[in-house]
Amino acid sequence: MSGGRRASVAIPSQQYADQLAAALAEGDLLSHYYCGTPPRAELRAVIGDRFRFRPQERLGHALARRLVKPGPGFERQAYRFYASFDRRIARALARDPADAIIGYENCTLAMFEQARAAGRLTILDAADVHYRFQQAMGDSLGDPALQAQVNARKDREIALADYLLCCSEMAKASYVEAGVPAERIFVAGLGADLARFASGAPRPAAAGPLRMVFAGRFTVKKGADLLAEALERVRAQGLDFTLQVAADTGGGDPALVRRFEALGTLLGKLPQEQLPALFAASDLLLVPSRFDSYGMVVAEAMAGGTPALVSEHVGAKDLIRQGESGYIVPAGDAGALAAQLAAAAADPDAVRAMSAAAAHAGATADWSRYRSQVRANIREIFARRWA
Repeated sequence: MSGGRRASVAIPSQQYADQLAAALAEGDLLSHYYCGTPPRAELRAVIGDRFRFRPQERLGHALARRLVKPGPGFERQAYRFYASFDRRIARALARDPADAIIGYENCTLAMFEQARAAGRLTILDAADVHYRFQQAMGDSLGDPALQAQVNARKDREIALADYLLCCSEMAKASYVEAGVPAERIFVAGLGADLARFASGAPRPAAAGPLRMVFAGRFTVKKGADLLAEALERVRAQGLDFTLQVAADTGGGDPALVRRFEALGTLLGKLPQEQLPALFAASDLLLVPSRFDSYGMVVAEAMAGGTPALVSEHVGAKDLIRQGESGYIVPAGDAGALAAQLAAAAADPDAVRAMSAAAAHAGATADWSRYRSQVRANIREIFARRWA
C-alpha cells in the first residue's frame, strides 16, 4: 500500500514521462508532473490539473535547434537548458508536497539534492543504458570536456538516487555492470501506440524476394554502418531482397547514405502516421543497433505482424523468440548480421510465416502494460521506504 504517498515527475521534454505520470495518477500516486510539453491528448484527463506546464523549456529547445547545428555546440546548449530546468524545478519542489521525486538523467541533480535535504525519496528514471556502456559501444558527444562534465553529473545523480527505473533487462544489466546494486533497480518495459499498428486486418499474401525495412538514423548507435556492410555481403552472394529506408539523410555520413542508395529505396524521414503501412508492406524490420535501451519501433512493427531482427543490445529483444517471431544477433558484428540476413533472404517464406507469432508478441507491449508494471514498481519502492 502507498499509504497516501505521492511522487512528482519532472522532465524538460516529454519522451514517455507522460505515460509514467498517467500511471501514477491512475493509482492516486501522482503529486505533480512538470514538463515543457503537454501530455498526449488521451492522457490529459488522467493527469488533470496535476500537470505543471513549463513552456520556457520547450521554447528553449526550439531556439537551441534553430541557432546551433546538431553536434558538440548543440549538446553544450542542451546541457545548459537541462541544468536550468533542474534548478527551476528544484525551487518549485520546495512548495510541492510530494514524498518522492522522479527525475531523468542530466536534468535532476539539483532536484535530488533538494529532495535528499528534505528527506524525500529519489528515483531516477533511466531512459537509456549507462553511459559507460554507451561509450564502450563507440557513442560519444565528440567534445571530451563536455563529455567529462556530463558523465560526472550523471554519476552524481545515480549516487543520489535511492532507486532506478529501467525500461528493459538489458538496460538494467548495463547499470549493474557499472556498479549499481541490482536491488536498487526496477524494470518496466515500455509500450507503443499499438492501435495504429495492429489493424486486425489480415496481411496481404506476399511472394518474391524478402522485403526489409530500416527505420532509424544513419548513426553508429543505430548500427547503420554494420547494416550496410552486411547487406552488401548478402547481395554479393547473389541473394535477392528489397530494402526501404525511413531515415533522415540530412544528418548522416554522405558516404554511408550513398551505400544505402545502392542497396534500396531511401524514403527520408516519414511521419508517424505513415509507418504502419510501411511496416505492413515489409517482411522483416531491421534494428541492428549497437545499443538501444528499448526500441519502440520493434513493438510497433511486431504488433502489425512484421517480425524483427534486432541486436542483443536492443532492450525490446525480450519480445522476440529466436526463429519464431524474429531474430536476435550479436551486437556490433557485421558478419553475424550478414549470415542471418542471408539465411532470411534465402527463405523469405520462412520469415513471412513468423508474422502471426510476431503479432501475438507485439500485442503484449502496449502502454497499459507499462503503466501497470511501473505503478507496481513505485508501490513496491514506497513499501520498502515506508513499510
